Amino acid sequence: LGVSSHVDKSSVIPMLLLKVALPLLVGQLVHYFISGGTKSKYDHPLNVIQEGAMVFIIFSTFSQLFLKGTGTTLLDVAVMIAVQVVIMIISMAWVCMLLRILFPLPKSEPKFHATGLFLSISKTMPMGIPLINALYKDHPNLALFTLPLLVWYPLTIVMGILIAPRVSEYVRNEETALRKWQDEKQQAEMMDYHQVV
Repeated sequence: LGVSSHVDKSSVIPMLLLKVALPLLVGQLVHYFISGGTKSKYDHPLNVIQEGAMVFIIFSTFSQLFLKGTGTTLLDVAVMIAVQVVIMIISMAWVCMLLRILFPLPKSEPKFHATGLFLSISKTMPMGIPLINALYKDHPNLALFTLPLLVWYPLTIVMGILIAPRVSEYVRNEETALRKWQDEKQQAEMMDYHQVV
């Protein structure tokens, strides 16, 4: 969108440690020590707190966005959305190809491919927004820098809704083919065994 910024690394690193790494570490430790690393009676309250914190982060970021404004036009936002859709499609195609090459189907499960496909476009707003806020805290275009991340998350939901039926069909077809291949392999092994005996 034609905006750039400079980041002072000496002041940003302590801020990142304080605003991003420390809360993440404390949250992980609290969760581990309360739940003991397993499912416990505290999981539901911890999840409610986590979701509430995420909603608060999103709300405060949207509030900053609308309070300060972005200085962009609707066309700029539309172009950004189009670019993000292209990035998602390229990313998913690349991950799909890599999964098929590195984890061929007779040796891996089709559900693994589907999971990898969806995870390839997942980004976390609760981690990304504080990171952007720490990096560009005094920048006048801070809201503009957070806009792509705020748009990315809903786009992943829309993309997931659009491709879920095809991915589900792919998993069903591949699992059927995999079962058929395993049955044929077992029958061939049994025939070889009976011929030897």
